[in-house]
Amino acid sequence: DALNLIKSFAVVKDPNESTSANKVSAVKLLSSIKYLVFLAEGGHLFDAALGVCDFNMCKVIARQCQMDPKAYMALLESFESISKGCPMEESSAAYCLMHVKVNLHLKRHQSSIEWGVKMLYALVNYAESYEVEQRFLLVWKELLGVCDEKKELHSLATPLLNGLELRYSKTCPSPSVRNSVKSIISDYRLLFAKSCVLTGQYREAAMAFLAADPPAALDAINAAKAAGDWQWALSIAGRFENTKTLNSDSSLDLNSISQLRVAQEIVGEFREQLEQGESAANTLILSSSPSLNSSDRASERALEAAQLSVDYCGDSEGAIDLLLMARCWGKAHQLASRMHRSDLIDEIMAAVRQVAKDLLAVLAERSHQAVQASEALNELWRDPDSRLQLVAGADSGLAAHLAGIDSEREAAAGADTASEYSMASSMQSVRSQRSSLSVVSVLSTASRASGISLQSSSFSIKGLEHSLLSRGDAEATRGKRDSSDKKERKEKDNPRRQKRKEKSRIKTAGSGRDECGLRREGDTCERLFHSLDLAEGAIVSSHEICPLLLLQFSSPQGQEDRRLAMQLQREVGEFVKALQTIRVLPAPAYPVSWLGLKALEAIQHFQQVQKQEHQQLQKQQQEESGGEQSEVRVKGWWQRVEEVSAKWTAVRLTTLDWTGDIP
Repeated sequence: DALNLIKSFAVVKDPNESTSANKVSAVKLLSSIKYLVFLAEGGHLFDAALGVCDFNMCKVIARQCQMDPKAYMALLESFESISKGCPMEESSAAYCLMHVKVNLHLKRHQSSIEWGVKMLYALVNYAESYEVEQRFLLVWKELLGVCDEKKELHSLATPLLNGLELRYSKTCPSPSVRNSVKSIISDYRLLFAKSCVLTGQYREAAMAFLAADPPAALDAINAAKAAGDWQWALSIAGRFENTKTLNSDSSLDLNSISQLRVAQEIVGEFREQLEQGESAANTLILSSSPSLNSSDRASERALEAAQLSVDYCGDSEGAIDLLLMARCWGKAHQLASRMHRSDLIDEIMAAVRQVAKDLLAVLAERSHQAVQASEALNELWRDPDSRLQLVAGADSGLAAHLAGIDSEREAAAGADTASEYSMASSMQSVRSQRSSLSVVSVLSTASRASGISLQSSSFSIKGLEHSLLSRGDAEATRGKRDSSDKKERKEKDNPRRQKRKEKSRIKTAGSGRDECGLRREGDTCERLFHSLDLAEGAIVSSHEICPLLLLQFSSPQGQEDRRLAMQLQREVGEFVKALQTIRVLPAPAYPVSWLGLKALEAIQHFQQVQKQEHQQLQKQQQEESGGEQSEVRVKGWWQRVEEVSAKWTAVRLTTLDWTGDIP
């Protein structure tokens, strides 16, 4: 702005002409530049003039700042040669190219993208010579590299290039220019799609792959599968089936695309996920992997995968196998019945009976373990305040957290009373400053008179540094002390280093002796709370298994199946009842942040945690996640017991109730 003001000030108008002659007064320009150089740094002024491509102003500033001509003349000449002999306006592609080069040199990436698009607009509208076309193709390779490095530029470049595409397809008179611009936009979209894949924006990536010319259909299919949109992936495969498509590396894919192969890949990948889930969690503990069992979304995915196996792959047995692995026994039975496959129905029922028997054994064992865990916790938390003080005495980290919480509470409580004593405190501070000033004055006068420095005769708590007792140079000792203090301050100011030290300390402490039984306390809480997950999974499983067992009443094993269904419902009900009767005392008020550092989050489920501390933790996580809302809410034991009990009441069948023992 200052440079533009100087140029307007230095313009001299010719009184004999009706319009201005656009002559610049060298005297006025030089005097203004001298004043501006006095106020600002010469290098910044040079870059500002270069940014608007005013090379004459650049030379004036460089001479005034006594810059070396070897450092700037060759640079300015290279920029001037780009648009030499061309009109200095945005309709000239050479003029736009000059601005692109200048902004790339100044690392003004946003401006370089904007001028690069203007250059393409100029070529589309006026279809300049083939030599200019080669120059803008080369510079756009450099701009694509900038976009790949600076991901935030995609939000600027994408709409600009989309608008350009709508224009060149109708107005560009030159086929060579049209093809070149199309190639640039296609390369950019492939670049943008790869960036979206790296950031997990798979749906956006699939759209960008399809928007390339020609479309990168295979990459779009993979992105759609990663996004979980199987139907869209199959639709893309159907559209480009048996056609040669573009890969993301701009090479033609010679392997034809087929819906059958895509469906087989989807089913195979889902099967692998189910197998990994079964190996990671015991089949008996159904709720330990809720994403594969009690979740409605998981059931829907299993049904969708089974449908793909039937419709596209023609593999009905494989579809039933998928449903059994996902524990969707009812859907598997329905599919086998629709196919009139009695052999598959027998296999399904055999699997259902085995799951019911295993579940009976697990529930009986875990009911006893839950009671034992609650008794252990009640004994440990009989006096929560004493327990908290005991752990704080053995763990310095907990003591520091508690001290911080107490200081915050004291500060909040004393905020009201502080205003009443503000005047007295300020008066006392004035008197203290006067007294200190007088003492310092006397000491400084005495030291100057005796010729002894107060600083050189001081002792340090960290080490002996008195000049009369030191064998070496006191100045060197002080230099070492200053450097160590700077290093210590640098370590304190680095939050990442402090975080690594804290994690290392926690890891070291966790690998040693379990003082106060903290790890045992956390493991017991986790096992007890997991009993609720087991109960919820057992409720869902029994709700699906029992009706299947009743379907076989007319079969030779019908009576046994009914007996098994009644046993299963009774055992699930007894397990839920046992959890309802458990009375767990509230856990000590361990700070939430400290529990997170110690990996003892399971204790939170049994705490009556202060709401303020949860809100502080929520605010901290929101700041770390870049402002995204993240709900920090831990469900307590008592709330989860009520939820499980309500779910059992909703699905329990009176038809299967019985009293006494089954003969």
